[in-house]
Amino acid sequence: MRVAQIRAFARLLIVVGSSRWGRSLICRARDSVLIGAILKWLLAFHGTFSSIEDARICAARYVPASHEHPKQVTLHAEFAEVTRESDYPVLFFLRPIASELRSVFDLGGSIGNLFFQLDRYLNFSDQLVWTVHDLPFKRGAMVDFAKKKGETRLSFSDEFSSASGVDLFIVVGAIHFFEPKLADLLGKLDRLPSHVIVNRSPFSGGKDIVTVHDGGFG
Repeated sequence: MRVAQIRAFARLLIVVGSSRWGRSLICRARDSVLIGAILKWLLAFHGTFSSIEDARICAARYVPASHEHPKQVTLHAEFAEVTRESDYPVLFFLRPIASELRSVFDLGGSIGNLFFQLDRYLNFSDQLVWTVHDLPFKRGAMVDFAKKKGETRLSFSDEFSSASGVDLFIVVGAIHFFEPKLADLLGKLDRLPSHVIVNRSPFSGGKDIVTVHDGGFG
């Protein structure tokens, strides 16, 4: 019941905050000592945090499973079959170079669903190696999914260094899950990728904050 309350209240604030008046009201309430404390309690893991670790600890009190939740695999398998409106910028910029790609590093690529989304339209080369880099426990799910699809161009790497010198470094809907900045990550590589594409990620000119991405599971 508590988790349902937190999610319902967060949805209510999103609706209220969709207007300028609503945003102003929420900001005034947030800055109030008394009402701000009540809002923080009502939002719980939907609040803001000073670090990823603080956010993880808070969220774990209410929803014990995170990226390892079994439904994550099911969800990303569904994504492999669907082209969303936000995929079109990637298709637009990749179209001119798709046939030249031989090595791709997919940061936070889960089970490789992005490869299947794009390959339907871009018809990648048979010589392409699409490397997924994600949490180690995703390896088995990615391998199984690729086998199910009869696809041999996908591989999995635990090492970020595998991105060194690739034709394409791509991260879609995942860069905000990594604490280091993208420039710092790329700066650790021996050779920079030829192309870098970031899509479906939030950006802001404001100060850094940490929030919890609620997948609705648990």
